[in-house]
Amino acid sequence: MNNKTLAYIAGYTDGDGCFNLRKSKVKDSNRIKYQATFIISSTNEDVIKYFAKKFQGTYRLSSDKLKHIGHKPQYHFIIRGRKSLRFIQNMMP
Repeated sequence: MNNKTLAYIAGYTDGDGCFNLRKSKVKDSNRIKYQATFIISSTNEDVIKYFAKKFQGTYRLSSDKLKHIGHKPQYHFIIRGRKSLRFIQNMMP
């Protein structure tokens, strides 16, 4: 991937991305696990599909409930686990 594409992705991620680290208890044990998730939200479905294809994540329509009052549908690109950490590491430089 060239530097121009990485810069575009980093900028889009900075503006519309959210990184989450969740702590949860493993069922039937005393162990704790952490799950990393990265989400980008956009009303532009094509951009979200691009991210999903390029970085092996998933995309979905978040909600269509507010469409009747003039809101555009919102789409999410979601990447979890180690893939999300690698995604972030690619953006850091």
